[in-house]
Amino acid sequence: MPKAKSFCPAHFKETDHPNKGIGFHKTNEAWIEQQIFAIDIDKGLPLKEALKICEDYRLPLAFAYTSFSDTDGDRYRLVFILNHPVTEIRIHTLVMDVLQQIFPQMDKQCKLPSQFFFGGKKLVYENYEGRLDIVGLIEAACRKITLSDRSNASKKIKAFCQALGIQTKNGFPRFDQLEESFSAPTKFQYVGVGGEKDEDTKSQQYLYSIYSNGGEFVSSYRLYLSTSVSGKKSRKTKDFKYEIQNIEIKRDKVRNLDFHDITKKCRLYREFIDAQIWLDHNKLFALATNLLVIEGGKTKFLDGLSKRIEYASAEGKYKKQEFENYHINYINKTCYEPTQCDKYCPYANSCLHQVNIPETVRLLKNQVKIIHHEEIIPLIEAERRLEEVFESAMTSDDEMVHIIKADTGLGKTELYVKSKSFQNGILAVPTHALKNEIVKRIRKEGKNVIAVPDIPILDAFQKANIDRFYALGAHERAVRYLHEIKSDNESVRQYFHELDAANNTPEGLLVTTHDRVILYPHGNQKLVLIDEDPIGKLLAQGSMNISDFAFLVLELKRLSDERHIASLYKDMD
Repeated sequence: MPKAKSFCPAHFKETDHPNKGIGFHKTNEAWIEQQIFAIDIDKGLPLKEALKICEDYRLPLAFAYTSFSDTDGDRYRLVFILNHPVTEIRIHTLVMDVLQQIFPQMDKQCKLPSQFFFGGKKLVYENYEGRLDIVGLIEAACRKITLSDRSNASKKIKAFCQALGIQTKNGFPRFDQLEESFSAPTKFQYVGVGGEKDEDTKSQQYLYSIYSNGGEFVSSYRLYLSTSVSGKKSRKTKDFKYEIQNIEIKRDKVRNLDFHDITKKCRLYREFIDAQIWLDHNKLFALATNLLVIEGGKTKFLDGLSKRIEYASAEGKYKKQEFENYHINYINKTCYEPTQCDKYCPYANSCLHQVNIPETVRLLKNQVKIIHHEEIIPLIEAERRLEEVFESAMTSDDEMVHIIKADTGLGKTELYVKSKSFQNGILAVPTHALKNEIVKRIRKEGKNVIAVPDIPILDAFQKANIDRFYALGAHERAVRYLHEIKSDNESVRQYFHELDAANNTPEGLLVTTHDRVILYPHGNQKLVLIDEDPIGKLLAQGSMNISDFAFLVLELKRLSDERHIASLYKDMD
């Protein structure tokens, strides 16, 4: 590589070096960020085998080249690019330690944050679009441990997690794949949050959301790391081990889901089961995450793999054996969430589906199915539209009923209180308390306003009679009753005085309640504005005992002429 350049893949902050002064110095202490990770192999692992490891364990390699000291093609450098930058030194250390687990032949000097790499002789591999994710890297290390020593896999994975300080779930590294972003992207392609400590579990959570170049959300994950060192050293590395906590979680299967329904509604599953489609590893893994949450799904998935002989052959990279020996157990133990259809299915754009396969077939418990997405507009635009339609209704000459539907809290009350178009008319609100509040606000705007008075103060017997009449819907009878008792009740006389004044107001605003808006003469007022839905008050519904209802039915059957029926109603009144 005649134009090869030496490089350091990290970013460094400005520091005050004791010998070099203030500046951007390449030191471990000044490290702040890194996305490119490189490892050197000088002996013990031929290049061909290293490339095969990357392929078999699905580690996207960005490029590889031989070093200046290479003589036989087996001294080389592998360069990986993460799908997001790392801004915590703890995560940098974790990435390098996991790479060392997969490539134990690597030069340990590469693990230093400030490591400097020279150019080389020959570029031997390139895939500059390849991006490595940390969760996939950790999974690859666990799979390598399992496949190399199946009988001791659990013990070795635990030791691996203790060395790196990764908390565990069901014996595997603990992480959560999140389907939604926890923070909106700015100008960056990722959002990372570190240092969220939980003192009870001595754990520290690292969260990342990854975005595409166009700012589109791709994925999020949460990684759980221990913050407690045990004091015991590893026999191999002599480094201190971490104290880790394992949580045991039993996955609840989706029960009574008919696979015939899946066949009808999911084209990918139907073609997979009928051996009509070949799926690469990523699509198989995603499909498995959906089927394994369903009771009986493991059997169906393995049946599908068995129907194509290629999945069990070297040509198919022994996918059936790989899933049987590792991936199925890994998905179940880590409680891997079903992958969303949009993220892997080739028919996602032409299929009527929900988030994933189980939800496409049946709405699950505690889940909401969105049938239609409502249009969302900015608050300022909603306020502008409300004001526009309100003023249009106020100035209309068509004498029709105008219904304005608006969200709670959008400012409907403030709008009609301050509107210059609403100077004369009747305003009806749900309650007397709201009526009194509205009257105060309208008066502050300098408008002429009068309120229909509240029900007068009555003694217990009188109030019981009035309440009974209103409960029966006999409003006119209630008014007659108040007239009957007004001679003995100053409060009732004052009530009728204020009521007459309200009814005879020549102009201005009259504020009343839903209950009374249809009982008063409107006079010259042609405009009636009703705030909130009045149907519940105008068409009030009550209740009665079944025995009373049965008695009423019997009486109506017995009484056949209008005179007797009128007499019955009179008695009830």
